[in-house]
Amino acid sequence: MEPVEETLHRGPVRIGFGTPAQKKPLLEAGAERVFTEGEIDAFLNDPVMRGMMLRPGDVIVLVQANLLTVRQMLRASAQGISFEVPGHEPRQISGEAEIREFRRLKPIGVEFERRERRGAKPKLPVPTDDQMRNIISLWQNPSMKRAEVVRRVRDMMDCAEVEFHWIRDRVKAATGSAARAPHNKES
Repeated sequence: MEPVEETLHRGPVRIGFGTPAQKKPLLEAGAERVFTEGEIDAFLNDPVMRGMMLRPGDVIVLVQANLLTVRQMLRASAQGISFEVPGHEPRQISGEAEIREFRRLKPIGVEFERRERRGAKPKLPVPTDDQMRNIISLWQNPSMKRAEVVRRVRDMMDCAEVEFHWIRDRVKAATGSAARAPHNKES
């Protein structure tokens, strides 16, 4: 009976990091395994996981070089990991100046969907005209407490992240005033 190799990959591994939409372009660019954003954060920020998943000599392939933070790139490069953008040679990175230079590289021969603004706050829904009229009506009802207005708007928008200041800002943008009671302009 012959011995069985326990690992799937021998020697340095080309690991692709990207969004789910970038998985296919990364595989086409020669990545042997591809990890998506949630997985990237989980193991690049944890020293134990980073040590288990990345070995000196491995290459991280990125079609969008700004998906990793400076800190993540420096931590990985401290372990002897190289970084590559398709169409360019893998490079070792040892400082922020080299990271800036690396991030300027554009992939050659690979089409992919860019993801903008990594780490941006989640956007709240944009209210329709009818919803905006209801929000203004709720806001300008002085007998209704502020917490009740927020609860009703959250239910209407189906979004738990809606806060008081968001409602106030929308009302002010729509009416020109953030006053809780409507102004009587007839006098």
